[in-house]
Amino acid sequence: MRPRTKTILGLLAVTAAGVALRFVPAPRIFTFAYVNFQGDAWYHLRRLDWHLANFPSTLTNDAYANNVFIPLPPLFDLILAFFVALAGWPAPGTYAADVAAAVAPAVLGGLVAVPVFLLARRLASRPAAWIAAVFAVILPGPFLMRSTVGVADHHVAEVLFTSLALAVLIEAMGRTDERPLSFAGARLGALAGAFLAAYFLVWSGAAFIVPALAAGVALEIWGDVWHGRAHEGRFIPLAAAAGVAFALVMAFQSRGLYRFDLQYLSLVTLLAFVAVGALVVAVTRRVLPPRRAGLALFALAVLAGMLALRHPALSAFAGDFSRVFGGGASTVGETRSLMAMSNDPVETVTTIFGWGFMGLIALPWLVTRVWKRPTRGSALLLAWTVLTLVATVGQIRFGYYLVPNLAILIGMLLGPLWQSRFLGSRLAAAAAAVLILGASTRAIMFSLVIDEGAPLGWHQAMSWLRRTSPEPFGDPAFYFATPPDSRPEARVLTWWDYGYLVERIGRRVALSNPTQYFADVAGKLLTAPIDEDNSPTFKDLALKTVVVSDEMLMHLTSSTELFGKYATMLSWGGREPTRYMIAVDEKREDGSEGQTWLFLPDYFTSLAVHLYVYDGRAVAARDVWVFTLDPAGSGLRVAASRSFPDQAAAERYRASLGPGRHILASRDPFRTCVDLKARAGFSLAFESDDASLTGLGRASVRVFNYAPTP
Repeated sequence: MRPRTKTILGLLAVTAAGVALRFVPAPRIFTFAYVNFQGDAWYHLRRLDWHLANFPSTLTNDAYANNVFIPLPPLFDLILAFFVALAGWPAPGTYAADVAAAVAPAVLGGLVAVPVFLLARRLASRPAAWIAAVFAVILPGPFLMRSTVGVADHHVAEVLFTSLALAVLIEAMGRTDERPLSFAGARLGALAGAFLAAYFLVWSGAAFIVPALAAGVALEIWGDVWHGRAHEGRFIPLAAAAGVAFALVMAFQSRGLYRFDLQYLSLVTLLAFVAVGALVVAVTRRVLPPRRAGLALFALAVLAGMLALRHPALSAFAGDFSRVFGGGASTVGETRSLMAMSNDPVETVTTIFGWGFMGLIALPWLVTRVWKRPTRGSALLLAWTVLTLVATVGQIRFGYYLVPNLAILIGMLLGPLWQSRFLGSRLAAAAAAVLILGASTRAIMFSLVIDEGAPLGWHQAMSWLRRTSPEPFGDPAFYFATPPDSRPEARVLTWWDYGYLVERIGRRVALSNPTQYFADVAGKLLTAPIDEDNSPTFKDLALKTVVVSDEMLMHLTSSTELFGKYATMLSWGGREPTRYMIAVDEKREDGSEGQTWLFLPDYFTSLAVHLYVYDGRAVAARDVWVFTLDPAGSGLRVAASRSFPDQAAAERYRASLGPGRHILASRDPFRTCVDLKARAGFSLAFESDDASLTGLGRASVRVFNYAPTP
């Protein structure tokens, strides 16, 4: 069998193994009644439904998303449509179409083995390439999480296209020669540009890669200049890649896309860097010593960056880029800093990434390789690895870019041992590989079992919503129609985390969704106390349905551990959390002091809590506590507490206490400490049939109709 055939068959086997691993969550994804997509995949499925019904047009302004311009490029939806076409082009929204779309991320994730193999083979050796390919599809972390079956989101395509672009670009750089005007490698550079354009066409923030490309090529050239090898021909592959990417993005990207200006300017800046950099290298190597020429090129790169960032759009890029370093929204889990995930960074890293970070041991070797060896592409991999590593520390989600790089570094570490003629070295390489994978088993399982799908209660509630609630545009067929700029006749108020479920499963218009448009209004309404009149807002926004769930309230796992989305709703709504709940120190029965959470009247009178716990009815408080609080350091401690059978008795006792901080509060987020008046206009319309699963004795999701009283 020919070596090329063996390589192809081997890559097919590794890819197939990677795809099979990503099917581990299949039993909970492919239920009898529906495909339970994960996370933001629900909105891609909404776009896919529309796209299949209007092929080849793509959805831009979506009436079901409040007529907001969709902040997503079109290519990933076309990829999903391709998988649906392979399944025989079933009707949009059917179970068969959903199954085809759910399979797509697993296949794309397995295919990442191919560019990883090509990268490691070019930069190291064939043994290193095989090791890297295997680790790329097995290592745990955000990449494995975002490429399992059912996670039909664009992140897996981002990783595939960036890896392909880098693999082909580095191969092109390896084919350049010493002639100053040589165009060797330009054809492969153009192919790299096609993959780079694909990356831009699946993610609006694709300008993220441009600094790594510029820095990587600058380091390559600087290393060449330093050793007297530099010439302007080294820029040719990147010039071809940037040119093709620019042409394709300008041809196929919508001008109204969020961050389109940033995409345009980042590619123009990359082209300018290539042109001016080639000129500088051509000139300085003739009039300056090699090392000074390298310094001149570096100074040019710094100056160009400083001047470019004066442009408003690239200033916005600087703002976006700064959020990479830990500046993401604290209320969105995937944008949190890796170091902020827990008090033990090592435990956090090993829980999420396993022991794949052992590959970073090879990073210093890669640095020395950039300067001491003429192998093309090492600096590009170095720049991309450093950028993705720093980005991952800043925001956990960028780990999906980092994992393939870690696999390549592991291949570089173990490849020479496996290539050795000594049996002991080979055994050491095999043992190290088994050790890394074995120590990562828990993290691999964590990546595969994490469930971001819609719970059963939400499926039930959204199915009911689709069958019985008012059509937002009067006609069910409007879901597949070319959406005009029309105002919906009815909207659904719920928290933005669930907006895509409302839009795709329920086929209704949510006030807010994970684009976080109107999230401030949703947060303010859901946490509004009963004496705050929001009926004009409900009328103006055509809010006729309110959906609340147990996850939107606060829960106590112990006296000190609190979780739930309520605090996030307060934050978005601009409300002071200490008006709703406070943490205090309290002496326990054993004499020690510990933290206790107290829930205040505003918490129970807020819309979400009042509807979910008490159906919005009038309720008399029972078991009302009065707490006397004293300052204690930077916080508060309970000096005294007493329980009363009703609010009136508690209020009389509090009035008798005199000066001091005396408050009515509850220790239980599901038991009010104040009498509640009935909320006018709200009526319970549906609740999910899963009370036995919540541990609360009540349904997880409750749906209320709203009709303003005369």
